[in-house]
Amino acid sequence: MTQLTALARGVVLLRPRDGLVTARKRFFEAAARLDAALAGVRVLAAYVSPVARPGAARDRTLGEAIEQLAAEGVREIAVVPYLVEWEHPDAYDVPDLLWDLAEAHPEVRIRMASPLGLAEDLDGVTTARLEAAWSLPPVGPAQGAWVSGGAAGGGGTERHASVRQVAEIAGQTPITTATLKEGELPRLPAYARHLFVCFGRRCMEEGSPEAHHLLVDLLAERGLASGPGYVKVSRSKCLSPCQAAPVAVTYPDGTYYCRLTAETIPTFVDEVLVNGGTVPGKTFRPGD
Repeated sequence: MTQLTALARGVVLLRPRDGLVTARKRFFEAAARLDAALAGVRVLAAYVSPVARPGAARDRTLGEAIEQLAAEGVREIAVVPYLVEWEHPDAYDVPDLLWDLAEAHPEVRIRMASPLGLAEDLDGVTTARLEAAWSLPPVGPAQGAWVSGGAAGGGGTERHASVRQVAEIAGQTPITTATLKEGELPRLPAYARHLFVCFGRRCMEEGSPEAHHLLVDLLAERGLASGPGYVKVSRSKCLSPCQAAPVAVTYPDGTYYCRLTAETIPTFVDEVLVNGGTVPGKTFRPGD
């Protein structure tokens, strides 16, 4: 896009972060559509806390988006939260960040839009989604007649088809970019460690989703989301022991870590994943 003239307007669509590839893709597509639809307005997608991806450039931050628009001659910028509601700590961090950016770019007037959850017309979108939902097939093993292939009672095949269809409706189906040839084996980026975070019921109740969320962000900040120190993170079903929830295990060493709440994750990342040590009182191995 060519450089804009002074006093042109710009928009920053802002999200906290996207760990899901499909969500990130949809976010950038939304920004591109808006950029094409708004005449004379430059639209950029940006993140509060970008997630680093192995082999890929880091996504644009809010500060970088403001700086890019200012360099292109934009003098009126609206920041639009592309979310329903703010999460902690972004709800507190973004206002201060925007103040700092406004001080750094006094030639630019920056304004903040409300998140989508505060808009009354969101009720209309919700109603439309509900009308569509009533026409969709229900979920569960008793609904086998509608599963692709029409075979009720198909066991694992039925479940796979049902779960995949629900995932597609929710927009969560992973993107398949290539298929393997006959006899060809898949290739994964090399990684130093593989960390499994338990998402069993007890661990989730004790905070493993929040711990996992923070873990991904900290690994990116510490440079462990790519390169020779790359730590591959996966969610797992129950790892046990449930009484020590939340639990995680690292491979290839097979060491378990317990009570990894969001409060203890920073220490775990620095002491174990960065420095190669242990966390006293939270480290054990099977048979100990």
